Amino acid sequence: DITFGCAPLTVNFEATSSENSTITWNFGDNQISNNSNEEHTYINEYIDSDVTTFLVSAEATSAIGCVALDTLEISAYKSAVASVVSSGNGCAPLNTTFENNSENATEYSWNFSDGDVSSSFEPVHTFENTSDSLATILVDFIAIAENGCHDSMTVVMNVFPEFIFDLY
Repeated sequence: DITFGCAPLTVNFEATSSENSTITWNFGDNQISNNSNEEHTYINEYIDSDVTTFLVSAEATSAIGCVALDTLEISAYKSAVASVVSSGNGCAPLNTTFENNSENATEYSWNFSDGDVSSSFEPVHTFENTSDSLATILVDFIAIAENGCHDSMTVVMNVFPEFIFDLY
């Protein structure tokens, strides 16, 4: 399986032996398992800075008590964590601000689903709705860490039709 990547990094471990034995895994992040095949996920909270290398060990014990040990290094890169809040829904033209609470990110990518994009930290965008019904607009956001690891989320905006009032 893989031995490096961005968090959350899920790795499938498999231990085989020439005879029936018990397996004890130590994943290097204070997590252990006694399953011979195990899926383990390395998350941002266990990564010190940009990258942490975990020394994974598998200890096999035979039925008569013989012990064998094997190790493997897994490198997990700290990922950005996307977190955004909008100023809310409303009537068109809806002037919207976005509060960016992302963690470990140095670059940002916004797609407002109307042809406009931005790489600003906290952009301001105006949403239009010239129809007669509610428009649900999806804003796609990507937070990118310096190491290239990224996280994304979608903000759902509800934009009511523009209210037009004429005075005669």
